[in-house]
Amino acid sequence: MVKQNIIFLLLSFIVVFFILLVGVLLAENLLLYALLSLIIAFGFMGYGFRLKRKWNTK
Repeated sequence: MVKQNIIFLLLSFIVVFFILLVGVLLAENLLLYALLSLIIAFGFMGYGFRLKRKWNTK
């Protein structure tokens, strides 16, 4: 497996974890933490998109 694919696989697992955490936190009525988890998930997704664009332009 290429190093690039391993990084994207790791980022995708992190994003899925934080999105699942949003569901758990909403079920527990912890809205502030759910919002924080969603923001973190979007941050990791944005970083992955930026990294992919950077590597595709080379």
